[in-house]
Amino acid sequence: MKAFYHTKQLCTQKTLKFITGFYLLLLIILSSLTGYAQCPTPVLNAPPICAGEQPELNLTLGAPASGGPFSLIINGITYTGITPGTPFQPQSSEDNLFGAEVPLVPAFPDATLYELGVKFTVSTNGFIKGIRFYKSALSNGPFTGTLWTQAGVALATGTFTVVPGAEGWQELRFNTPVSVSTGQVYVASYSNPTGLYAFEAGRFAINPVVSAGGFLTAPASGGPAGANGVFKVGSFGFPDQSFNNANYFVDAIFSPLSNESVFNLTSITGPGCAETGSPISTATVVTNPLPTGTISSPATPIAGQPHNLLFTEGAGTGPYSLNINGSPISSVSSGTPFNAGVVPLFSDYRLWTGTLPTPTISNDGFPIEAGMKFKPGFNGNITALRFYKGVANTETIVLNLYSAAGALLATANYTDATGTVTGFVEAPIAPVAVTSGTLYMVSYYSALGNYVFTSNYMTIPRTNGLLTAVATGSPDGPNGMYKYSAGFPDQFCPPCNGVNYWADVVMNSINLSQTYQLSSITDDNGCTSTVSQQLTLTVNNPLPVSLVKFSGINILQDVKLEWSTASESNNRGFEVERSTDAAKWLNAGFVAGSGNSNTTKNYSLTDRNLPGGKYFYRLKQIDFDGKFNYSNILSVDVNGKLSYELNQSFPNPSRGSSTITYSIPVKTQVVLAVYDMQGRVVSVLQNGERAAGKYAVTVPANLLKAGVYYYKLEAGDFKSTQKMIVQ
Repeated sequence: MKAFYHTKQLCTQKTLKFITGFYLLLLIILSSLTGYAQCPTPVLNAPPICAGEQPELNLTLGAPASGGPFSLIINGITYTGITPGTPFQPQSSEDNLFGAEVPLVPAFPDATLYELGVKFTVSTNGFIKGIRFYKSALSNGPFTGTLWTQAGVALATGTFTVVPGAEGWQELRFNTPVSVSTGQVYVASYSNPTGLYAFEAGRFAINPVVSAGGFLTAPASGGPAGANGVFKVGSFGFPDQSFNNANYFVDAIFSPLSNESVFNLTSITGPGCAETGSPISTATVVTNPLPTGTISSPATPIAGQPHNLLFTEGAGTGPYSLNINGSPISSVSSGTPFNAGVVPLFSDYRLWTGTLPTPTISNDGFPIEAGMKFKPGFNGNITALRFYKGVANTETIVLNLYSAAGALLATANYTDATGTVTGFVEAPIAPVAVTSGTLYMVSYYSALGNYVFTSNYMTIPRTNGLLTAVATGSPDGPNGMYKYSAGFPDQFCPPCNGVNYWADVVMNSINLSQTYQLSSITDDNGCTSTVSQQLTLTVNNPLPVSLVKFSGINILQDVKLEWSTASESNNRGFEVERSTDAAKWLNAGFVAGSGNSNTTKNYSLTDRNLPGGKYFYRLKQIDFDGKFNYSNILSVDVNGKLSYELNQSFPNPSRGSSTITYSIPVKTQVVLAVYDMQGRVVSVLQNGERAAGKYAVTVPANLLKAGVYYYKLEAGDFKSTQKMIVQ
């Protein structure tokens, strides 16, 4: 009996081997007949990525090969529709909210057309690959599924393929998975044309629904996402209504970003070929770190000159491209200085910037003009007027700039056409030259009586950059001025103790500081980091002395030189040099400086008893440490004889005060006047009898607005006109 069974077992094994071998031979024959063969050298590639990026894979095939599409199995996950040469992103295992859960009410008796949905968030970045919903046997569609943003923007949509009369979970796979991010709320929905939908009352009333994998959360109603269990009555559209915190058994199919770095291709099937292996090809992802680094300054920047910065890398591969102050700078190497551009000579200054108290909005029932007294810390130009707009309306506000005595220097209108703007707003004006240390007033007028204020604010001087709002009780009088009508504000509120009505100016003047904002770093691997480093540096002026005027006139055999400075730092004095050819220079005298000063200083020197001829002069400004700088060169003709002459103003164009020189050979009546482009008299500078001689007349900085003017000299029968430009 044992021998019989042994013989039978051997026969059975041989039969099985024969059948298996025959089956394999048959598969090979069928494969050759149907065109299936081993794929020509399939290779899976993975280009390097930057930290935080999703890997990309790419399939290549040797020749001859079909263009696909192919089905691949990579790390146990099936990918369909893969075309050689077209990158695709690896996927991880899938997650959804409700799994195989079966509703107690699969067909709620409501035959209305609805779009039904659920709000959800993700705990990690990834992809929504499709939409699910539970279908009753009584509802047969057609059904469409859509993924939305919380704002109602459709990200992807498609049509479900269902079996009529079947009941259970239905899936729609998008052609292209949709990238989703943490911190965002999304809505998954489906359109049900016949109603009879799955329903569960109160599912989202108290507790959220969390997926089995923990990647998806449908939040409970009442949180930041609002009510959950959403619907829309009628045809396709964003579901934004909710009732009874109901669950309609709508779901999303989510796949988190892959955190794998090694990808094994174990199967490929497509037109003309099929192949399996362990593995056929392997791709390894190289992850490059995001670049890091900081900028620094190896030297103090000088206004008007290029400045070098230094980049020190922390991570990444150079050379680098940096975004500084919104502009790209390429080919930057760590530890090697690079040109960050020219440091501006001038900068804009505003008093009220940064963190400030919130003003109180007020209206006393009267038209009001409210203002603020201020002083520039340096000569400059007011280019715009500002104020804090407290009421969102379309009222036209009139902004004014006054001298301390109430002379109107500039005016501008501001209108918010939308009626929605609040906060600080600006209105540009033609530049008005202002003088360091001089008191001015800026104000705004509201015919409707609207203004803002903060009490007890002007009790101390408020300085920002080159602007200072003077303190109440200082020699400049009270600050925080108003008037219950249009015009120069000359009243103040004693109980308010230095109220601030939040009027302001924009002043363009010398640049005192330079800020470099590093916002991004890109390395040679193409990896980019978003950063935020602010480097603020004190700027040196090109000269330790800011020279605003240098002029010379001939008086018989003498030359009188005059110059003014707006500020001085470490200034020992001025050596006046004279030349007859502007090449060889002689010392004509020395005038001591003021050391350190931020107010205007005036100087003069008379070079006497000169033979007739042309002379050139320059100033050699000398510091206490021996360093020096030269001024511009001016020329003066000495002929020993006076004649009628009107010279070009200096400087021209001017940003502040300027000087007009003229000469007359005999005692006579003189009229020197300035005219605008329409021929109207703007100012009479001199009107009276003058002795024979040469004269210099100063045009004050605040006398003329920006523009083109003519000045005319009338002396006896002599008449002459010159043009001057004020910036």
